[in-house]
Amino acid sequence: MKKIILLMLITLLALSCMFSSMLPEQVVTNFIEGLENQDIDLLMSAYHSDADFRFVAPDGSEDSYTGADEIRAAQLGGFEDQTLTPEIRIMDWEESTDKSKVTYYLVADFTEFELFNTLELTSEFYSWGILHQKVEINQ
Repeated sequence: MKKIILLMLITLLALSCMFSSMLPEQVVTNFIEGLENQDIDLLMSAYHSDADFRFVAPDGSEDSYTGADEIRAAQLGGFEDQTLTPEIRIMDWEESTDKSKVTYYLVADFTEFELFNTLELTSEFYSWGILHQKVEINQ
């Protein structure tokens, strides 16, 4: 009897994890709100742990970060350097034909420049998150 109850509890826990996972819309909302409010924990909740982040400067040079720890450090550095809070808007989005990937195109408006963000979301174990991010600056 104890084994059956334990098995039922494990099954319920697994099901609750499946159904409490984020959908693409919530991932993007967490990303936007995390950036706008400089909330690093909310922002990082949008990324998969093995995500990559590329920043392309106007001269074409790139900085790349791989994994949650490197991305967190880069984003925290951006928070420290930032005196303005951007207004972020979704420009467009598209879903792959097999529905395994959703790509969002966002713009972060600052006073003197804009950052174009391409976010590629994928689902791992029923939980959506950012796997690839590319940021380009437009002055």
